[in-house]
Amino acid sequence: MPIPFNFSHIKIVMIISVILINLVAASPSQPKWPQYFISSITDTILDENQNQKFTNGTYYFNFLARSSRIDLEDGQYDPLCKLNGFEDLIYNPCRIYATGGNTFIFYPVDSYCCWCCNASQGCGNIYPNALLRELEFLGENEIDGKSGYFWKRDDYAYFETIGDNPENRDTIIIIEESKNITFESMNRTLPDQKTFDLPWECKVSHSCPEESLCGRIRKKGIDNLKDISPIY
Repeated sequence: MPIPFNFSHIKIVMIISVILINLVAASPSQPKWPQYFISSITDTILDENQNQKFTNGTYYFNFLARSSRIDLEDGQYDPLCKLNGFEDLIYNPCRIYATGGNTFIFYPVDSYCCWCCNASQGCGNIYPNALLRELEFLGENEIDGKSGYFWKRDDYAYFETIGDNPENRDTIIIIEESKNITFESMNRTLPDQKTFDLPWECKVSHSCPEESLCGRIRKKGIDNLKDISPIY
C-alpha cells in the first residue's frame, strides 16, 4: 500500500529551511580588529553615584608589536587610573601602556608610573580578537545617528560599522556595565614604535597600590573581576 504524502508537513519543513538559510545569510562574520590603528576615543564611566563622567583620549594599537597605549586627558574616574595615589586630584592625565607582557599606568604631569599587572595575571598581552569571539549577532541598529552591526555577550556589547569584510569594519562603541569606549575614528595607520616606549619611571619593581584595581588584578587575576574593561 503506498504511503500517503503529507504535503503540509513538507511545506512546513521547506519554510523552516528557508528561514534558517536567511538567518545564516543575514549574520555577518564575527568582528575582527585591524592589525594596527590610531583612534580618538571618548571614555564614559559611571561613578559610585551612577553619574556619567566623560574624558577624551587617543588609542594607539599595534598587534604586530603586541603593544597598545591609551592616553586619557583626565584619568580620575578611569578604573585603572584612579586609586594609584592621585585620587584627590581634580584633573590628571593618564596613560595606560600594555607592552612586553606588562601593563603600566603613567601620569605625565607628575612623572609618576606604577606597574599594574602582567600576562600571567590576565593583562599585558594584547589579543583583542579573543575578546570578540562568541559574540551573538543581534542585527543592525543605530547609535547616535550611526548605523552598524550590534553584538552582545553577557554584559559586554560591541557595535561596529557595516561591511562584508570584518577587518574593514570600524569599532564604534564598546559597552560594558560601568564603562563605555566610543571610537571617534579608527585610522589604520601604523603607530611609531616609539609611541610604546616606556617612560624611564616605569619599572616592574614599582607596583600600583594593592587597594587599586591593578592590585586586585594581581591578587585575583583579571578573569575573576567584572569591573575591568577587556579592551585594555
